[in-house]
Amino acid sequence: PDRIIVGAGTCGTIAGLTAGVSISGYKIKITGVRCAEPIICNRRKINSLANRVLRFTGSKNKVDPKLFEIVESPRNNGYAKTTAGAHFIIDDFQFLEGIRLDTTYTSKVIMFLSNALLENHYENESLLYWHTFSPAAMEGV
Repeated sequence: PDRIIVGAGTCGTIAGLTAGVSISGYKIKITGVRCAEPIICNRRKINSLANRVLRFTGSKNKVDPKLFEIVESPRNNGYAKTTAGAHFIIDDFQFLEGIRLDTTYTSKVIMFLSNALLENHYENESLLYWHTFSPAAMEGV
């Protein structure tokens, strides 16, 4: 893909993807959709975590800050807080794609992605949506 779209909250997933892309040498841009407050989810934290991953793997690479960006989810009102309209997009995505979303991360990412696609922000790019929700984590809750 030209770009990976992923939810960003505590920054672990986007940092791991950024480190992986850095090691791979591929020219893939990573867009993290902020699903938490900026004090928790920010470029500095992602850069720091990604560089720690690189050091842990023994890589001599340093993360190029141009590899990733953070964008705001529409109507994001903080971590673990349901966004207005989330239940509609959750129902639609389940019906249309057969993929379950949650109100903490994935519905916010799909809201962003839906708007971005409608506005042709990524018109000439191949996109990969990185789905971070596991229904198995909710079993027994």
